[in-house]
Amino acid sequence: MEEVKKKKRKGEIKFDITLTDEQKSAKAEMLRSTCVILDGSPGTSKSTLSMNVALDLLFTGQITKIYCTRPPIELSQFSKFGAIPGTEKDKNAVYMEPFLDAIKANYNNGVAKKNRIEKALSTEEIVFLPMPYLRGRNLGNANYNCVVLVDEAQSCDPDTMYAILTRLGEGSKMFLTMDAKQADHKGESGGKKLLRIVDKVEGLKLIKLYNNYRSKFVQAINKFWWDTKD
Repeated sequence: MEEVKKKKRKGEIKFDITLTDEQKSAKAEMLRSTCVILDGSPGTSKSTLSMNVALDLLFTGQITKIYCTRPPIELSQFSKFGAIPGTEKDKNAVYMEPFLDAIKANYNNGVAKKNRIEKALSTEEIVFLPMPYLRGRNLGNANYNCVVLVDEAQSCDPDTMYAILTRLGEGSKMFLTMDAKQADHKGESGGKKLLRIVDKVEGLKLIKLYNNYRSKFVQAINKFWWDTKD
């Protein structure tokens, strides 16, 4: 059965966060572009912003589905997805928790909003898709548009990054969040390789985020960590 585009909603979505000028500028570029890389240090709200734009497009009927994926690498001690205890469902829940946090940050204040999110999850308007399951999938086509959110993109190897980018259908969008300094795997980073071709691909944009929203402590860590040599 073919999916049908939903009727577009008029008016702004009332989110639970107020975007800063930096975020508003980034959002405007994300709405214009096909594929956007959000690059910033920890605490710059990359995931929250990408989810904000995706939910806006979903709720206004401009897309019909949000796909969420991330590399199955958290830190070096969890170098394999199977290292996380529990069933496959349990592992997937842990793996996708950052996306749920981003949803809650944007749209969780009140019963009506929570119900809307629960509906989106139950009807698979929002889909958590482990990266190994992406091969062979077409994400978006002539009958429905989608947004693909790729979190921690710096930890994709080049082959995986290529596989993800080439899943995107005509008219759909992809938002990749990364901190290029934090690749959690050995070898070349697919995220860094993607950064090298930004100026060569039409519709591909890099947005650097600088404002930190986590804490003054994290701001200080970000400022001095990479400048200090062992």
